[in-house]
Amino acid sequence: GYLPPAAVIDQNGKPLYSWRVLLLPYLEQDALYKKWKLDEPWDSPNNKSLAEAVLKVFANPEKPTNKTHYRVFVGDKAGWVNSPKGWRPDQANGNGLLKFANFTDGLSNTLAVIESRDPVNWAAPDDLPYDSKNPVPAIGVGDKPFANALFFDGAARRIASKDSEMAMRVLIERADGGALLGLPKPSPKR
Repeated sequence: GYLPPAAVIDQNGKPLYSWRVLLLPYLEQDALYKKWKLDEPWDSPNNKSLAEAVLKVFANPEKPTNKTHYRVFVGDKAGWVNSPKGWRPDQANGNGLLKFANFTDGLSNTLAVIESRDPVNWAAPDDLPYDSKNPVPAIGVGDKPFANALFFDGAARRIASKDSEMAMRVLIERADGGALLGLPKPSPKR
């Protein structure tokens, strides 16, 4: 009934691991997920060796490592938020987490995952903080003129790496009304 958080946060407010860990059972990685210590950080002695795994689904196909360029924008207005303190994946309670009803701009108009300039360990709770008052982080891998993007409706598209701040914000924010107002969308590059 709710979407996974960008990061699972412990009782003290420390990020433990990323949304990518939570998706493992849905990506044919159930055995890896079952070994994961859900109450420990991604780089704890128990989880660190698991985080060293190279997962094709998250890796750069040109240079497969345990790093990923696939990241999400996280913030009060973005499509992803962190978990409430002390939330656990085995809880049925999703209070504080997002539901599709929170995406009033539409699932097809809101970025879910984007290729970021800088890669991170796939298990690390290290994504792209989004605040409408700060510049949007760089997207795209290497010198490619585009970034591959996944939207919340499941559609994959390419976004021009040099699109305007305003165009990017319209896609990042889930309920800004930009899609309804006809604000410009990033130009697809092929």
